[in-house]
Amino acid sequence: MITTEKTDRATSPVGTAPAGTALQKLSPWLSGGGFSLRPLIEEDRDLVLTWRNSPAVRLQMVQSEEIDRPTHERWFERQATQAQSLHAQSLQLMAQKGDRPVGVCNLMTLQGEPLAEASTAEMGYYLGVDDVRGSLLAFVPALLTLNGAFEGLGLQQVQARVKASNLAAIRFNQTLGYTTVESGPLLKMVLSASDYRQASAGLQRLVRPAGNQARAVNGNMKTKL
Repeated sequence: MITTEKTDRATSPVGTAPAGTALQKLSPWLSGGGFSLRPLIEEDRDLVLTWRNSPAVRLQMVQSEEIDRPTHERWFERQATQAQSLHAQSLQLMAQKGDRPVGVCNLMTLQGEPLAEASTAEMGYYLGVDDVRGSLLAFVPALLTLNGAFEGLGLQQVQARVKASNLAAIRFNQTLGYTTVESGPLLKMVLSASDYRQASAGLQRLVRPAGNQARAVNGNMKTKL
């Protein structure tokens, strides 16, 4: 088991999520190290589109074309509806540093089953701000998401698709314990619960209370995501 403190449900960044939903199961794990994750809200609508279409993010995506406004609006409405649903197959979470939005993490099932009942899911993650993208703090939202995925949802495996040219993301995932199982222009990387717990043990200090976390980031390892 991951040895980091869960969030008190009363102070969870997602508030009171419906019982049995993926969001409710993730809820105790969604804050730490000065960061928190929450479902998308109306105020995120334009910001997410701006980030997603920025070259720093868009060119590293599997689908790297610009997203037009109507397509984004339809996607955003679906995500807003899914967040509170027992049958949600994906969940988009805004990462915040304090009260400041910094990026988006997402989990999606692969076989169409509800995320709350899945054993495997695909994770995506991008940062929209340079100051977090370029520091060790980039790991914190990923750690919160993966802690929730393995400990809250009880997933056995998390997968990721990464462009072979995105060397920074490949190194980032390898640090978290991912291994590459399919090569080519688009890599398939997989992460088991046991590999994650072993690989992330030293990084878990980043999601502990602020006093411990501050000492951990002094090294400021450069990472781009």
